[in-house]
Amino acid sequence: MFIQRQAAKQLACGYILTGECADVLAARVLSLASIGRGATLPNEVASEDQRFFGVTIIRAMRAILRAELDLYMLYENLSAPMASSAATADRNSIARLTEDFISGLQAGFPSTVDNVLRTSDKIEPSKAGSADSVPCPLCLSYVIF
Repeated sequence: MFIQRQAAKQLACGYILTGECADVLAARVLSLASIGRGATLPNEVASEDQRFFGVTIIRAMRAILRAELDLYMLYENLSAPMASSAATADRNSIARLTEDFISGLQAGFPSTVDNVLRTSDKIEPSKAGSADSVPCPLCLSYVIF
């Protein structure tokens, strides 16, 4: 996301529109929580991320499931771009395992993705301006010490 933010600043764009669907974001919730990055979770999966000064990240397809996207593409005779080899190379990474886990649960329990995202919406980031919160230099989320 760093390269996209830098390009947006150079091109004087105030917004970056990303294409993560609900399935990807639900897997990201579990992945971030499992690797200890729960503090960044609210910003990483919110529909709007305003941590970065001058650039707002908008996740426009946050409420759309992968199955819905597949059906739309089928009806409109569209083809999906191939996933990069870097994204699928390591089958044993935590991110990939949580994505497989969410996909498996979603097949048997259709409301899994929605429940994970609704639960993550209840987590609120630390607010700027409180006496004991400081921004993390890497992710710009506010952390309370």
